[in-house]
Amino acid sequence: MKKDQLTQIIIFIIAMIGILIYWGADFKSEPKVQTREQSIAEAFSAWDGSHNQLTSHIKSTMKNPSSYRHVSTRYGDKGTHLIISTTFQGTNSFGAIVTQTVTTKVKLNGTIIKVLNK
Repeated sequence: MKKDQLTQIIIFIIAMIGILIYWGADFKSEPKVQTREQSIAEAFSAWDGSHNQLTSHIKSTMKNPSSYRHVSTRYGDKGTHLIISTTFQGTNSFGAIVTQTVTTKVKLNGTIIKVLNK
């Protein structure tokens, strides 16, 4: 290889590295801003619509948490918080299947503020 050819190859490689660095800076993704709806949706199960933290709370108060079966969940957006009602089934102390509804007040990020009724 001649000296001129080697010089041209080195210049070409340096130019390509410069272009890649420049384009790489252009394509960096900006941090995603999460919308209110996305924040609320993340607190619910995509599989059955249950509220993740409320389900954990309910199971922690049950005598037989493995008997928990989600029936339905509804929520109302009150601006600064959500009111969530979950209906579920589970077994009582006698082994009978019972249906109950728990209503809670939760923050928009899903954290339970207060259990309103059991």
